[in-house]
Amino acid sequence: MAALALLLFGLLPNPAVSQLIERVPAKFPVYASSFGLSGRVIAEAHYDRTGRVVPSSIEIVEAAPVGFFEDAARDALLAWRFEPCGESACKFRQTFTFTMDQP
Repeated sequence: MAALALLLFGLLPNPAVSQLIERVPAKFPVYASSFGLSGRVIAEAHYDRTGRVVPSSIEIVEAAPVGFFEDAARDALLAWRFEPCGESACKFRQTFTFTMDQP
C-alpha cells in the first residue's frame, strides 16, 4: 500500500522570518504503514544566518501517535533551506500530517 505524507506549512508570526527556498517532504515511515497508521507532528525549530535548520533547536511540540512520525519530521526539517536570517536565529513552527494513500 502506498503512503503519502501531506505537509501543511505555517510559520509563526515573526517579521524577521525569511522565505523558505527548499522544502523536502517528510517520508512516510514504512513501519507506520505496516500498522495502518496516520498521524500528525507539530515541530518548532530555528534556522541560522545561513538559512539552515539548527539540529539542536528542533523541538517536537506534539505528536500523535507518539513514537511513529517524529523522526520523519526531524529528517525533513534538517533538509529544508531558508533565505538567510537577519538575526542569529529565526524561529518557525511546522505541522506535518501523515495519511495513508487510499488505493
